[in-house]
Amino acid sequence: MKKIILVLLASIMVLLPIFAKAETEAKVTVYVEGKLLEPVGNEKIAILKDSRTFVPLRAVSEALDYDVEYKAEDKSITISEDDTELIMHVGNKEYTINGEKKTMDVKPFIEDDRTYVPIRFIAEALGEEVGWDQQNRIVTIGQYADDDDDDEVYEKKEFRDLKIGFKMKPEDFRHVFFERRQDSILFFDKVNHRSKDGGLICTVLISDKPMSDKVVPGILLDSYNGIYVEALFASDVQYNPHKPNAEKIYNESVERVKDILETYYRLP
Repeated sequence: MKKIILVLLASIMVLLPIFAKAETEAKVTVYVEGKLLEPVGNEKIAILKDSRTFVPLRAVSEALDYDVEYKAEDKSITISEDDTELIMHVGNKEYTINGEKKTMDVKPFIEDDRTYVPIRFIAEALGEEVGWDQQNRIVTIGQYADDDDDDEVYEKKEFRDLKIGFKMKPEDFRHVFFERRQDSILFFDKVNHRSKDGGLICTVLISDKPMSDKVVPGILLDSYNGIYVEALFASDVQYNPHKPNAEKIYNESVERVKDILETYYRLP
């Protein structure tokens, strides 16, 4: 009996490093303000360690437009945004927010000459909402929608069964239009669509897992209770390149649609 127990213990000890490595190398997808966080060079865009998600300092600072300063002499990391300053050190759980000392349950670390920081602590300390989808291993930080111009004249377009709403300016209707197709909403450029050259700009759809982490470019508009609202942009040419101004008109409509997507809101 003792021999069997010893064999089991030995097997567990052998498997523990494997489990730890699997947790560290498990793919984690990160969306920051609706956009997929992409790696640069050989860096890992996310590392799951000690049940926390770490991202490269470079990636989070660029994605959230934070001011970042790293001092090699004391391994200090200073991240600031508006009137908030966060200071942490590599290999240390202690950090400060506007001079107030606090403690994390993990430490920033360096791997392959990249500094990795715990994204939840940073984002929440600087006022960003953080979501975690355990099943799909997806981290969402902040949101793409940024409708803070209440002085504009808008017309609301709501799809109550999909719980989706947008606000469109009067001039938007002269350049773009949308169609409802089953459980999706398609935005088109009017000029190119009328000339039968496609004109499709993007498709807004609802799913249980984003598709923009594949080969399709997209913007994550919302995520809640395992549901994802996503705008997937056309990846092929949707205008006639031989027609004068067709590309210019189409690209202007793409930017207009992106502005419309910023007005997205969730219906109850």
